[in-house]
Amino acid sequence: MGNVLVVSGERGEGKTAIAATLAHRAAESGRSAAAAKPLGTEGEIGERSDAEGFERLLGDSASGPTAPIPGGGLDAGALDAAARACADLGADSVFAECSSDLGPADASRLADALDAAVLIVARHRHGMSAADIAGLAEPFAARLAGVILNARGTYMGTEAAALAGQVEAGGTRVLATIPEDRRLLGVTVRTVADHLGGRFLLGQEEADGLIEHFLVGGWMMDEGALYFSTRDDKAVLIRGDRPDLQMSALSTPTRALVLTTGTEPIEYVLHEAGEEGAALIVVEQGTVEAMEALGTIVESARFDHPAKLSRMSELMDRHADTAALAALGQA
Repeated sequence: MGNVLVVSGERGEGKTAIAATLAHRAAESGRSAAAAKPLGTEGEIGERSDAEGFERLLGDSASGPTAPIPGGGLDAGALDAAARACADLGADSVFAECSSDLGPADASRLADALDAAVLIVARHRHGMSAADIAGLAEPFAARLAGVILNARGTYMGTEAAALAGQVEAGGTRVLATIPEDRRLLGVTVRTVADHLGGRFLLGQEEADGLIEHFLVGGWMMDEGALYFSTRDDKAVLIRGDRPDLQMSALSTPTRALVLTTGTEPIEYVLHEAGEEGAALIVVEQGTVEAMEALGTIVESARFDHPAKLSRMSELMDRHADTAALAALGQA
């Protein structure tokens, strides 16, 4: 069995996405593979946890439960339990996500307990230096397999390439520089409804559909259908008493109409939404208030949707050393 421990310096760097995608790609190559988060804090256990996301994407047998990190920090018992949990998965390759609540010393001890190669995931930021990466890498010494620079900004390619060259000149391999991608920040129709406290009038069976964009109907200069056709995989916020705009939105690919002011639509809109397979969600807020509330919805985005898994794998094909990634987890 080959274990890989995926670590980062902070939350939100992309460890879950990388671990799940590497496990998926290993399985596609013919190996038995699993992804797991063997240890985590109380907030990282249970519903909507990373382990639950692994299970949803990879299957019940390709993930394992997350055990709580002891209050006093990692002890020998917790480390042994983590090693057994990974071994019990019975996979050729296990990609284990390290909790961001473990400090560098404990993360290094976990890598030793798992006898794992270490893969660092670092979200690329303007001004990031090779010294920043070296600081992340230092605790792992000979176990370090390399670094993935993740979420590189659209106009930061030159800066990221220069950083990668500096990191490699210092002796650490950069296995990928993954750009930002809108789909990876998407949320489901259900998440939108929950976030706004909305109720479904129609299309609850479409609740797992992924929304990448939000448009607002009411303040555009262009003709409605032209404006709404600028984005697919979208939700549109429209006052419940504007059937003209609602019908324009439904004439374009739309996953959900979010009808504001607590107003239900006319029967014809209900019929058309059913024909188009769009969800209808009614919220009590006004349009401006709903827009403001959606400003924080990205915090609810999780890597637990098949479309995200597929997109991350595509990004690796385009922006990674695929041979080096394929070798990870091979005993």
